[in-house]
Amino acid sequence: MPAHLLQEEMSSSYTTTTTTTITEPPARIVQNGEGNSEKHLLHAEEDIRPEMKDDIYDPSYKDKEGPRPKLEYVWRNIILMSLLHLGALYGIVLIPTCKVYTWLWGFFYYIISALGITAGAHRLWSHRSYKARLPLRVFLIIANTMAFQNDAYEWARDHRVHHKFSETDADPHNARRGFFFSHVGWLLVRKHPAVKEKGGLLDLSDLKAEKLLMFQRRHYKPAVLLMCFVLPTLVPWYFWGETFQHSLYVATFLRYAIVLNATWLVNSATITPSPMTTPPVSTAGTST
Repeated sequence: MPAHLLQEEMSSSYTTTTTTTITEPPARIVQNGEGNSEKHLLHAEEDIRPEMKDDIYDPSYKDKEGPRPKLEYVWRNIILMSLLHLGALYGIVLIPTCKVYTWLWGFFYYIISALGITAGAHRLWSHRSYKARLPLRVFLIIANTMAFQNDAYEWARDHRVHHKFSETDADPHNARRGFFFSHVGWLLVRKHPAVKEKGGLLDLSDLKAEKLLMFQRRHYKPAVLLMCFVLPTLVPWYFWGETFQHSLYVATFLRYAIVLNATWLVNSATITPSPMTTPPVSTAGTST
C-alpha cells in the first residue's frame, strides 16, 4: 500500500468526534409585579436543595408604600436586656478576682451555647444543611437551650423569614432600619405586621414534625431557667468554692451577654444593606 494511503487510513481510524454539551445553570421562574415570568439563576448551595425552599430569597416581594406603623416598645425586654448588660459589665470588673476555673467554665459554656445556635438552630433546623442522628440532635437542643435565644422552632422560623424576605419589612431584623435595629432593637419592639403575615405563610411542617423541637418548645421556660442561669451559676459555687457573686456575674450574666451579642453581630455588623435593585448580599452564596 502506498505510504500516503496508509497515512490516510491510519488518520481516519484515530479520528474521533467530541460533542460538548453546555448545561444551563439551575434557575427558577418567578412572577414579577407586572404578571410576567422572569428566570432567576440559583447561586447558593441551599437554593438547589429539594427538601428546603422556604429559606430562599424571594425577589418578587416588595414593601408596601407608605409610612411604617408606629413602634410598639416591649418594655419587659428593654428592662431585662438593660439589667443583663449592666450585670455583664459588672462581670467584667470581677474577672481579675474570680478563680481561673470560673472563667474557663464560662468560656466552655459559651462554646457549647454557640454550637446550639450555629450548628443547631441555624445550620440544622433553619437551613437543613446537614442531617443529624438523634444523639447529636439531643446535644444540640440542650446546647440551644443553654444559649436562650428563643426555642429552636421560633429561631428557625424567624431566620427563614429573614432569608426569604431579606431587607424588607417582612425581615424580622431588617438591615435597612439601621445597625441598632438589626442588632438588638428588633427584640425590643413588636414585630412589623409584614413579619407576622409572611412568617405565617411559611411551610414549617418539617419543624413541627420533629418531636425533639416540640418537646423543647413545650418545656422551654423551665429548661432555660435551669440551663442558662441556674446550672452555670451553681457549678462554680458548689464544685470549686467560687463566690456566688462571681459565679452569677461572670459565668452567667457576662457569658450570656457575649453569646447574645456574638449572634446579633451576624445580623448587624456583617450584613450591609444592598441597593433595592439587587438581591441582598447575605443570600447569594452564604447563609447568615
